[in-house]
Amino acid sequence: MDEREDRIEVRVMNEYGVDFPLWGSDGDIGPDDPEDAGLSPELTADLHAFAARWEAHLGPDASDDRFDRFPVLPALVDRWRRLRASVDREGVQREAEATAIKELGEQLAHRVQDELGPRYAVSYRG
Repeated sequence: MDEREDRIEVRVMNEYGVDFPLWGSDGDIGPDDPEDAGLSPELTADLHAFAARWEAHLGPDASDDRFDRFPVLPALVDRWRRLRASVDREGVQREAEATAIKELGEQLAHRVQDELGPRYAVSYRG
């Protein structure tokens, strides 16, 4: 069997209300047990800080589920927000922060990969 087939999938991915953004497909790693993930205290602290930064960036309408029953509406709302962001100073700052968060998430995924080693396949999902 190919060694890549045996790799454990891990995602660095934020979730509303979750303060540790690491998710494993096999249940060995997850937001409920950050100290058991086998990561350095520095990286664990950086992942917690990343989740807090992402959640602070969400804004007050992040948990707005009024449109969940209508699949096209969230896409339209997102498009409207992006259009507004392109002409609104606050929106431009929010887009810049979203880009910075994405880049940080990718960097953290690389760090997690380095610390966990080749047995794991770590990716970022923003």
